[in-house]
Amino acid sequence: KIHCCSNPQSTMDFDIATRRLQRDQQTALARSRASRAARTTSAKAKKEAATSRAQAERRLREKKLAGERNKKVADRVVRCVRGVERSYGVANVGDGATGSAASSQSPALGASSTSAALASATAAGNTAASNTSAMEVNIQSIFTQSPISSGWKLSATSIHGEGDKIALPPSILETLTSGSLSSDLDPWGGGNGSRRPLAFRIGILNPNYEGFPSSKKMKSLVDKFREEVIESEASVFGSNIADHMDSENQSMRRQLQSDENMDEASDNDNDDEIDRNTYTQAYLDELSHLYLSYTHATVVEFTQEEGCVGLPEPIAKSLLQPNKHSLVGPEQRQGMEDTSDIPTKLTVDPALNSTSKQSNQEGDERSPDDLDGGIAMDIDTPHHDIESDNTDKTPGHPAYGAFPIPASLIAITPLTSLPAGKSCTLTPTPSSIKNGFYSLQNVKLVLEQSLVRTRATLSKGDVVRTWRRGVCFDLIVSQVCPDGLGVVSCVDTDLSVDIGAPE
Repeated sequence: KIHCCSNPQSTMDFDIATRRLQRDQQTALARSRASRAARTTSAKAKKEAATSRAQAERRLREKKLAGERNKKVADRVVRCVRGVERSYGVANVGDGATGSAASSQSPALGASSTSAALASATAAGNTAASNTSAMEVNIQSIFTQSPISSGWKLSATSIHGEGDKIALPPSILETLTSGSLSSDLDPWGGGNGSRRPLAFRIGILNPNYEGFPSSKKMKSLVDKFREEVIESEASVFGSNIADHMDSENQSMRRQLQSDENMDEASDNDNDDEIDRNTYTQAYLDELSHLYLSYTHATVVEFTQEEGCVGLPEPIAKSLLQPNKHSLVGPEQRQGMEDTSDIPTKLTVDPALNSTSKQSNQEGDERSPDDLDGGIAMDIDTPHHDIESDNTDKTPGHPAYGAFPIPASLIAITPLTSLPAGKSCTLTPTPSSIKNGFYSLQNVKLVLEQSLVRTRATLSKGDVVRTWRRGVCFDLIVSQVCPDGLGVVSCVDTDLSVDIGAPE
């Protein structure tokens, strides 16, 4: 006989096992859910990380692309400016770039000057690319150094002379003849392949010059170069341009290296792309922002005190009183400092200064009791007529107080090969017409003789002074031929003179 009975202990163990099983199932389910959530989060994080890396790589490629693009643009601009300056032999003799550019001593017309400009442009291109996007580069940030050649900065003094002959200190003659700058810088024209003397660009720098490029035409030229570079990149590389950056870098380095070793003829590779006249006009437009006014001259002697340049009255007037024909005319001077506000001064005879100081010192040392009768008497000092003291009016000699000259420093830049003048047009001033200019006989012959005697250069806006039977006639240079640079040489050339209609 079998007896069935319930065991309380067995029932309790079964319940515990059931609850434990439920708890384990819940734990496993929670872990499974957590694992699925972790896998989802990990995939999302990986996707975001990949997106971030792609964006960073894209920005880096854009930076590199912008830097290379800026270097290409700067290279073309530097070669453009260098080609224009070579056309009339501008020599870089200054202690650095002008305006807000960085300082860098570089030889005139040498390959190293171009190398320095290209190196500065390269560094600036990288800086510009690191601070801005490829399409938002400030074109002035491409250049840390202006590619325009700079000159000596000298203080002006007044000298006698009816033409365009200035006087310079002996140290400049030593620099020009030492060969440290260029073998072409012979003051008397022996080294530049012609018999024309060395000419100089003389100007008053604009204190508000914002740095290269500042003019509208030069900025347009830079923008055009940029557009051409972008089009060239798109046509050559297409959408995979970033993948070819390394090969492009090497190609550009080889190109820059070969450019430095090329002769003068091969430096104008891009003339077929943009007409040379566009280069010249952009260059002259930039000069019109760099200077408040400028003209050209040759040297009569190297006898000035160190740090000074002697200016005859015609040159001083060209700088202080530009007209609508001047190289920096009214249109270019819009928004610039008015030339009437340029500070002026009169050159003072140092002998008179020393005499005056000595008299004052002696007067201070003497007491009133030393005078007659023990009474202090006012003694009139002798009046020195400045004009009467200047009996020696030899060109190049000091003309103390004879006329105002700029108080600002004068920038002097050598030019080795001005174009030979073929013709010029001179327009009589109202005072010349009033003095009977049109009643003169053989007036063109008189003017040609006057130019041969007094002028070595002719710049647009210059005032040519000629005399006829004791009467002074002033004429403004309104046109020159060739007119690309606005200046021609009058030496060793057959220059015809035309008379322009009165204005």
